Formats: sequence, C-alpha cells, structure tokens
Amino acid sequence: MLEQGTFIGVFDGEDLVGMGGCRVLQMRACTHRAEIGAFFVTRSRQGRGVSDVLMNAIRDHAASKGAWQLELFVAEDNPRAKRFYERHGFTVCGSLPNAALVNGIMTSDLFMVADLR
Repeated sequence: MLEQGTFIGVFDGEDLVGMGGCRVLQMRACTHRAEIGAFFVTRSRQGRGVSDVLMNAIRDHAASKGAWQLELFVAEDNPRAKRFYERHGFTVCGSLPNAALVNGIMTSDLFMVADLR
C-alpha cells in the first residue's frame, strides 16, 4: 500500500487517531477502481466522527485520482463496520470464505463496493 497507494491520517493535535490506506489500481482497464486497505480509528475516538472524516478524505483522494469505484473487504462478523460502510454508500457484492485464520478460528470477509460518481 505504501509503494502504490496513499495512507491518510486523522490527527488530534499531534496524536494520530485514525488512518486508512487507499490504492488506485494501476492496470489501464482498472484505473477507475480504488481499494481501501487498512482502516483504523483508535477505540477512544470511535463513534465521534473520526471515521466519517477519514472515509470522506479517502473518497476525495480516490476521486481526485480518477477512480469512481471504491472497494474494500470487511470481516463478516463485524456488523458495526458493515453498517458504517453501508452508511457511506457501500453495498455487499460478494464474500471471501476463509479469509483469515485468527487464534485458530477461521473468519470470512464481505466484499463491498461504492460508486463515487
């Protein structure tokens, strides 16, 4: 993500309270697409608008690079994150079974897409 994309941070003074990665796809046929990588807001700032600021900055960045489709994966067992992304115009388009193995437990991801046009 660092080599091909951008990380955007949200700060409170000098404290980093949120960060997200965005990468516009490089293949000529796919430059209309951008993907969100890591998206994190410190627990103490969740539910206080930081996530909205960060998502809006990512959307603006992707659009400024010519992308009009934004994509991400979210853990299927994270309903709060799913609701947040839906509020920002994302819809579920598919799933990735067995996406991660954490502490011996297999989890699946949902693939979500938003149209920025």
